[in-house]
Amino acid sequence: QRKDGNILRWVTRPEVDYSVSDASVAAGVKKYNRHVIFVKPGYFVIWDELDADESTDWMFHTPATKFEWSEHSVRCITPWDAALDVQAVWPKTALKPETQKGKYSDWKENQKQRDPHPFQYQDYFLFIIG
Repeated sequence: QRKDGNILRWVTRPEVDYSVSDASVAAGVKKYNRHVIFVKPGYFVIWDELDADESTDWMFHTPATKFEWSEHSVRCITPWDAALDVQAVWPKTALKPETQKGKYSDWKENQKQRDPHPFQYQDYFLFIIG
């Protein structure tokens, strides 16, 4: 029952790449556009535009093992000292500082390890939208 999204726009320049995709149908919501900006060579900016007719969860899986929470953001730090800062601009309520474990990708329970990653589960956190 997997449904694909649509790439709406792609632009590449020597200093930056930009794409915007529509994943509304795949996510089963009114609007889910993901904007990705790659500022070469150093970092990505990802902006998810979300709109739903009913309460919806936005989940983010990450290999981070350390989380630093504030009222509207969370800094996710991996064992490799790479950091990801997630800023919630809406809803205006404070974030709930909680993570849970979930399966990573499509590995099977009887596999010893899923290459190339040394983990079978990742932490995730969620925001409740709507």
